[in-house]
Amino acid sequence: MIRVRILAPPPSPRHSSASAGKARIENRNVQFMLNKKNKIYNFSVNDLILFCIYLIISGNEQCSFERLVKECFTSFPDILKFERYPIWPDSRKLDRPLRFLRTEGLIIGDSKTFFMLTKNGETKAAQISKSLRQGKLL
Repeated sequence: MIRVRILAPPPSPRHSSASAGKARIENRNVQFMLNKKNKIYNFSVNDLILFCIYLIISGNEQCSFERLVKECFTSFPDILKFERYPIWPDSRKLDRPLRFLRTEGLIIGDSKTFFMLTKNGETKAAQISKSLRQGKLL
């Protein structure tokens, strides 16, 4: 489980410090804790990647691998960062979740071309988006 506490907006990559936003890796889920409401939301890394693909496609862009890495890192930096260099994204952390999403039939495409959501993927991504927005995390 990956546990991430978001108490303030994520720092910009230029002004990030090593102590800001440390994440503890436990499994494959992400827990968000809001400072004011003390609510906890659990999302898998796969769900967050699916949500980022949904954001890119809903912005009328093609979801290339590079664009997906950028979107995931800017939206959820504690999940995708290098441990030693927290201001840089580690794109290797997307490899297995993307393969899993492809085998589950939620996305199509590959890293050489671009990714698209299937009907089931769009439905699930819309549900994730709704729950994130209701929690006012985004």
